[in-house]
Amino acid sequence: MLWQGRAALELGKALLRQARFQHQQAGYNLNGCDGRSAACADTLKEAQTRLRAVHDLSIMSGTEKLWTDAQMYLACAAFFHGDEDEAIQHLSEHMQAKVNRLRLFISGLTNK
Repeated sequence: MLWQGRAALELGKALLRQARFQHQQAGYNLNGCDGRSAACADTLKEAQTRLRAVHDLSIMSGTEKLWTDAQMYLACAAFFHGDEDEAIQHLSEHMQAKVNRLRLFISGLTNK
């Protein structure tokens, strides 16, 4: 199941890059798909769908690394889409997971 998650993550990342490229090709100066580029919006929606699938798969499989990677790219996709609140939520969860992992590591060191 891990290889499926990694493959879906890479596909989501590639689609996100493609959406940004389509956006740049359209010549917009705005930061995100603003509805004028249907191809960009469609590609971004597909990227978000793939990344959410990775997120859900990582929760079901208990794969923390995959989950944190999905959170980071979901934040990027949300920001690019113009949903800053969602992006901040994903980044907050991503950083909290990193803090929790570090605390666990440090407590393991002090118990030795």
